Amino acid sequence: MTAQHCQACFENIVAKVGPYHERGEWTEIDGRKTYVTGPKTADRGILYIYDVFSFQPQSLQGADILAYSASKPCFVVMVDWFNGRAIQHEWVDPNNQEGRKLMLQFVETTASPTLVLPSVSEVLGKFKSIYPGVKQWGGSAQSSPARLDPEEAKSVTIPMALLAPTGEDKTVVKQYGENVHGEKHVEIFSSQIHGWMSARGDLENPDVRSEYERGYKTLIGFFDKYL
Repeated sequence: MTAQHCQACFENIVAKVGPYHERGEWTEIDGRKTYVTGPKTADRGILYIYDVFSFQPQSLQGADILAYSASKPCFVVMVDWFNGRAIQHEWVDPNNQEGRKLMLQFVETTASPTLVLPSVSEVLGKFKSIYPGVKQWGGSAQSSPARLDPEEAKSVTIPMALLAPTGEDKTVVKQYGENVHGEKHVEIFSSQIHGWMSARGDLENPDVRSEYERGYKTLIGFFDKYL
């Protein structure tokens, strides 16, 4: 099957949240703006791949949670894969047809996996030389997947976490989980919208904040177990 972007990816608005003061620091790696957070003594690392809105308070806070709430030290790195570009908040409106065209263009070009994935491999290779103390790198977790393809899951043999929101096709989520050959954690957060753990999470809403934190706590448990 050919995976298509879910409608919520184009329609759920980006939540406005108050300022967040990052615990990490900004640097440049391979010419890309990069956020690094977590104890420098950590021997394991997580590569955090943001969504199409690039660096946002919710994602930066999530990176800090992963880095400092784990049971053992963890180093987290978030790289600007889009070279300063991102989907603009005002494009996300079901009544904004021009915005929708711009979003489609962005996800099919700048954010295309065929363009981004080679960069991920290259940058990860540089991480290993820049941070030699990190012996293991992980990133095998998805929240609010936009293109979930059960056929693709058949090639996954490492531990995989999949946290899906409401609106996802439950059958597809179930099939994806069944097709992952390695250890897995598959869960649907039925009260949350697409993107609740990143740019669309309204952290001023106590219910969303609670599930946002539970989502990251779930990932912490997953990485503590398998990384």
